[in-house]
Amino acid sequence: MQTMLRMVGFGDNAGSGFPSILATWEEEGWVQPELIEDIALNQVTLYLKMIPEHEEQSAKKISRNARVIVI
Repeated sequence: MQTMLRMVGFGDNAGSGFPSILATWEEEGWVQPELIEDIALNQVTLYLKMIPEHEEQSAKKISRNARVIVI
């Protein structure tokens, strides 16, 4: 069914939207998406942060200098 719909222009190849996501995130200047594969769970997780790249770098600098207290 999927092949038939793709042949008439109503379907898309699996995963073909990922390059579009990467291009959009780059155009907007957001933090690059993070794709994590967990082989043990047979699972893939995609993290999409909609924050500017420079804010992510600032947050990392702050967290490096911060002390965390666990109770």
